Amino acid sequence: RTVNGVEYGSAQILRAIFALKPGELKIPAREALVQVPVTKKSDPLSSFDPFSDDFFQNFFQRTVIQEKKLTSNELTVLIKPLPPIPPELTRFSSGLTIVGDTSISAVYSDTPIKVGETKNVSIVITSSGHLNPLKSLPLKAPPGVKIYDGQTKVRHDPSSGRLVTEKTFNYSIVPMQPGILRIPGASVTSFDPEIAGYKLSTSSDISLIVSGNPVTNQVSEVGNSSEIQGATPSLSSSNDAPSEPAGARLPYLDKTTWEALSERVSLPLSLLVLSASVLGVGLLWLWTKGSKGLAPRNQATKLINSARDIDQLENGIRTWAQGHLEGLRPNPTFDEIRSAIRNSAADKSSALSLVAILDEIEISRYGKGNVRDLATLKRDLVEALRRI
Repeated sequence: RTVNGVEYGSAQILRAIFALKPGELKIPAREALVQVPVTKKSDPLSSFDPFSDDFFQNFFQRTVIQEKKLTSNELTVLIKPLPPIPPELTRFSSGLTIVGDTSISAVYSDTPIKVGETKNVSIVITSSGHLNPLKSLPLKAPPGVKIYDGQTKVRHDPSSGRLVTEKTFNYSIVPMQPGILRIPGASVTSFDPEIAGYKLSTSSDISLIVSGNPVTNQVSEVGNSSEIQGATPSLSSSNDAPSEPAGARLPYLDKTTWEALSERVSLPLSLLVLSASVLGVGLLWLWTKGSKGLAPRNQATKLINSARDIDQLENGIRTWAQGHLEGLRPNPTFDEIRSAIRNSAADKSSALSLVAILDEIEISRYGKGNVRDLATLKRDLVEALRRI
């Protein structure tokens, strides 16, 4: 941004805060260490000495970098208590109240399946509220159906200045009987600040057509008994079955040239050959590891150079981060990438330059502040990544 005719860099860091209890919430001040270029001014008519150190410093270096600590103001937020949950919604709350606009949906393929086959079903909850405490969302299994919980996935989307969380609960459904399978949808309660009231969100029912024969307990018990006792099918005892003819006697064979040579090779020579083999495998492993290390960088560079908008540019940055920064989870946020860069980069100046470009990209996403054109941004970003 421009202040009094001077251009300054501006970085905006967004945080989503979820209150867990009513009362007065104090958010402490934040501190930031910054590097500021300061122009070094000197009076050429005072204490002029061409042989002093100050003379050469003033002649060759006009600016110096100074570190400064910036401190923000504190924030105080008043958290109002929630009204009591209506009695008819109490059984759906499970002791957890989601505050924010919330929706829920069931995602699955309605293609028919057979008895014993697996059908994958996902229940997706999208909310601007706090979903981290929501660890499970059980589905009620009707008779003749087995339901197994799968892996839960979480995705965050900062849009319009508000953090929206999407939590996906995955299930594997195995029908044990044919017919029309119907599983009631999942429900969740939430408090919507826009309407200042509670609401119940319910996904659609899961309906499937199942074909085949039912799985009975008798078949299951017989199968398990056979596996446990190691039973094998009975063989026919008929005397009509022809007996298997005995094979011809194997002839004696002399030692081959390789067998004779192997008996004469000394132990030191064998160790030498083994050492050379291990060395060759080690060099091959190092070469392969180096080639794999270049793959993410090349892929990220291609994604950045071909980016047509900010979204594609961010994908290229995340691809680079996954291949070069340790300890990152899949689809990391820019805050996590910046923190990993500061902790792992040996060249702090290059790390600072890269973090500044990431800040500028984030500013452009929210449409605040003046940023460079996309072509210049991509060029500077590729150069900054190359120096890390």
